[in-house]
Amino acid sequence: ASDNFAQNGIFAPAIETATASAGIGILPENSNEVVIYNSLITPNSLIYLTPTSPSPTNTQLTVVKKETSGKPYFKVAIDNTTNKDIKFNWLIVN
Repeated sequence: ASDNFAQNGIFAPAIETATASAGIGILPENSNEVVIYNSLITPNSLIYLTPTSPSPTNTQLTVVKKETSGKPYFKVAIDNTTNKDIKFNWLIVN
């Protein structure tokens, strides 16, 4: 999170991707959001998330933000922090 803040001004864990339209993400333990940088993000992008590890009861991964200006990214969040990593797959459809 601190490296991402220093480089991009966003205080959240982050994953830097190339130009892939799909990938694997991890929402780290004790965090409630992760930023995924990807140059394919557009205002009309559809982003699909599929959890691949068990998550706590009533925890749902949600894309809470898409940013297309500057360095494009999307942000994945949950309501509360957990004491386990949550792994997920993501897919961008343009």
